[in-house]
Amino acid sequence: APFIDKTARMIGVRMRDDFTMMAIGSHSLYIEIIFVAGCIGLFLFILFQFLVLQYWFAQRRLLKNDSDKIIWKYLGMALIGMDIWLVTDTIFGPPFTTYGYFMIVGGVLVLGDLLKKRGTGDAFLPKS
Repeated sequence: APFIDKTARMIGVRMRDDFTMMAIGSHSLYIEIIFVAGCIGLFLFILFQFLVLQYWFAQRRLLKNDSDKIIWKYLGMALIGMDIWLVTDTIFGPPFTTYGYFMIVGGVLVLGDLLKKRGTGDAFLPKS
């Protein structure tokens, strides 16, 4: 069976493969990645998520003021919440899910850059 052969090789299958007449769609991004990209693709995606989460967590030592802490905390909650949400939804479906996921990841990366430079919020107010 083509599905078993491809799954055993961990390379995934196309969205419409020989063994099915319907698209392989799931309400879980992780299951969808296994079908499309195989176990290797799922490992790489989870590794990406882990590295972004680790980068966010490492930013806590760069927090300089209350504005930094608030932005850091809520971006982290959004990132963790979105990772959990992807268990029951996919980024390949409605565009708002895709935009939301990558905006949150982008926000975490930009926040890290801002914190390394000079912080956020209060740091941009004019000195009196």
